[in-house]
Amino acid sequence: MDHYLLSSKSKTLSLKHIFRLSEDEAFQLLKANRWENPDKILQSSTSKL
Repeated sequence: MDHYLLSSKSKTLSLKHIFRLSEDEAFQLLKANRWENPDKILQSSTSKL
């Protein structure tokens, strides 16, 4: 498996698009592109106890 930044998915992301995203949208996009199943990854820093 190649490093994520060398993958074709990472190369289709533009900074203009990323800067327009909310923090949650950016996190969802990262999870979907990096791990392909974003529902299994939790955002622990903002999760409520």
